[in-house]
Amino acid sequence: MRGNGIDIGSYEMHHVVVDNVIDEDDLNVSIGDISLREAIRLMNTEVGPGLITFAPGISTVEIFFGNLTVDNQGAETRIAGPVTIRRANSELVTEFRIMQVASLANLTLDRIIVENGVADFGGGINSAGTLNLVNSTVRANHATSSGGGVYSTGSLNVVNSTITRNRAEIAGGGLATSGITTIESTTISRNTNSGLFAFAGSQAVVVSSSLWGNSVTGDGGAIRLSNSQLELINSTVSGNKATGSGGGIFVEESSATLTNVTLVDNLADSDRNSTGNGGGIAVPLTGSHSLVLLNTLVAGNYRQSKSLASDLTAGSVDLAINSLFADPASAGGVVHGTNNNIVGQSDGGSGRMLLPLGKIVSPSLSNNGSSVFTHTLLPTSPAVDAGDNTFVGGLAADQRGGLFTRVVDGPDADAIATVDIGAFEFGGAFQKEDLDRNGTFDVTDILLNLFYYREYAFPNGGSIPTASLPMEVRPADVTGNEVYNTDDILFHIASYITELLNSPNPPSFGGDSG
Repeated sequence: MRGNGIDIGSYEMHHVVVDNVIDEDDLNVSIGDISLREAIRLMNTEVGPGLITFAPGISTVEIFFGNLTVDNQGAETRIAGPVTIRRANSELVTEFRIMQVASLANLTLDRIIVENGVADFGGGINSAGTLNLVNSTVRANHATSSGGGVYSTGSLNVVNSTITRNRAEIAGGGLATSGITTIESTTISRNTNSGLFAFAGSQAVVVSSSLWGNSVTGDGGAIRLSNSQLELINSTVSGNKATGSGGGIFVEESSATLTNVTLVDNLADSDRNSTGNGGGIAVPLTGSHSLVLLNTLVAGNYRQSKSLASDLTAGSVDLAINSLFADPASAGGVVHGTNNNIVGQSDGGSGRMLLPLGKIVSPSLSNNGSSVFTHTLLPTSPAVDAGDNTFVGGLAADQRGGLFTRVVDGPDADAIATVDIGAFEFGGAFQKEDLDRNGTFDVTDILLNLFYYREYAFPNGGSIPTASLPMEVRPADVTGNEVYNTDDILFHIASYITELLNSPNPPSFGGDSG
């Protein structure tokens, strides 16, 4: 439907409804015969912002005749779903990427799935302009060169999205970017040849995101930096692997600053040919590099196998403050006690020895109240209340967002709210689990927790492993110890009472007021 618009300043927002799933551009744009390809062509000719939506009943659009090109010369075109846009599966269909964004174009994909594209640079999307991915998924795309999911040389913004199961033959299986890039509350997982490849002057900021299960033949399983800058904040890097060095992150001729990051269970030299090191982070011995770690947790990373601890390469850390390094032998040159850093644990004498991962965080990466997966801190973890509030900045919540407050007082009874080391905050925030997902922590959440206990824990003798619960029930383990029992209900109730008492108008619980 054309002609319906909303005035925005001096421009009218043009709105086109796709009501034809056939991939065609026959110049017939009457109601009932507008394809996605035709809708994009119409938006490319309009002045001002545009919105493309889909008629009821359309959930998938298959592309047969080459990539969809957005060239709207600056004004934003927003394509809003929920809809899957995919290259058709047919032996008669050639290989092509799904979308191309021209150098001056501005495209926002909102609740869109992009999949099954194949091209040289950017199997799913190639963008030289501005690309915004919001509540969207880029999956199962393939680049014969770089950028399996997305290849961006312009401005890239990714929010509340998922980049998964993409593949590149050279670099950047998930994303390859040389421009200004912001990634927030996003999962980058199971991509082949690095989750994120930042190169050629890229400036990347990654906040409250989870990079897990990515792999690379070479260096940098989750993130590879080459002549670029990275700020990684409030995020988790876990379960990634490289046949070379840097199972988690590889920093080459680049600068990287990590703040409140959890970096665990990453593997270097995964092919076991003794050519890789730095399971967590690797920095070459020569060249110009910078690595700064603030409130960051590095533990349980390996090379070759889990019997060979390898958190960081030798001398890799330029500055570390209030951070935790589990293995003294691979702490990147950081010394225990300097700048309030924790390195290993006491060996009973004057030395330090390996601090096992199981004493710091839960080894299981999981949904702990957010689909952006985290490792929970254990109640006795040395990371609890061991950070520096100075580096928190404007972060109101930990990696999970929402009600999960970033700075709370841990179980040390000092009544001082101090940020934890890593991406996960133990304590009050997790006990305020919003179980019914209505955005408010209230009595309904307590009742729902009691219901879950009756349905799942009580028939099992009053205690059940969290992993045995349905995914939607697991957040009821509010203590984060991977066992659901009466402690979780008691902590939940205590948190609710504390919330009420700390409110501007605390309730009266009866008694003589005079």
